[in-house]
Amino acid sequence: MASATVRVPVSVVKSRIQLGLHLSMREAVTRAMRNGMGSGGLYAGFRATVVLDSGYACVQFFFLEQLRGLALRTAPTPTGGRRPSSPTQLGAGANAAIGFLTGVCAAIVTEPLDVVRTRLMTQGRNPHFQYEGLAHGLQTAVRREGLYSLWKGLLPRLLTKSLGSVIWYTTYMEARRWYTREPHGAGARTTHTRDGDR
Repeated sequence: MASATVRVPVSVVKSRIQLGLHLSMREAVTRAMRNGMGSGGLYAGFRATVVLDSGYACVQFFFLEQLRGLALRTAPTPTGGRRPSSPTQLGAGANAAIGFLTGVCAAIVTEPLDVVRTRLMTQGRNPHFQYEGLAHGLQTAVRREGLYSLWKGLLPRLLTKSLGSVIWYTTYMEARRWYTREPHGAGARTTHTRDGDR
């Protein structure tokens, strides 16, 4: 909710400029501010954004944990070695694959929320949509355009979410490895801990 408070006004202005509804950022902000907090305002689609972000996080971490557990169980081990016991002991390639698949799965599952959220932000006075909220938008889109309309724009979102997920997750795990000073690669053994135990 905290991040949505900052991001929603920016997304509203950006989307309306991209759609050609306004010619400049100043015009987009001025028009949105005149409409207050509701439909057409700077916080159009706020609740939908909170639902989308929360839903995306839940789906993302569910798949992340499942894929991480699978990678730890199936990671190859050197002769006489042990399987990695920590995600930081997986290689960067394995973590990149986990990040990529997590981004793909989360994007597919949450795309309907993103479609309706974007339409709520940009509908303004457009008579084509006029959604009253997230649930109404989902029902109206399916009734008017069919179920598959909820996955419009999926390919560009798949690209951004999957590549973004590769970058953030791999970077995060490499930073954790560096911080905890764990050796790199599947099957590697931890040489020391913070308590000095071997």
